[in-house]
Amino acid sequence: MDYFKIQVKKKRLKIDHIEIATSQFIGLTKEHLYWPVMLGFSKKPSSAEQEETIQQAISLFLTQYKI
Repeated sequence: MDYFKIQVKKKRLKIDHIEIATSQFIGLTKEHLYWPVMLGFSKKPSSAEQEETIQQAISLFLTQYKI
C-alpha cells in the first residue's frame, strides 16, 4: 500500500482509494497463482507462468490507474 501511496504523491498514478486498488492488484495475481494451488485444483505455476501473470496484472492495473 505504501508503494502506491508514494506513486500517487509522485503523480505517477491516480488512485482515489488506495486500499481498494491494493486489494485489486493483489487479487489479480492471487486469483491465478495462489488459490488454484491452495485448493488443490492445480500444481504450482512455473516461473514463466508466474511472470506472465504478474506482467498482465501490472498492465491491467496501469490501464486503470496510470496518469
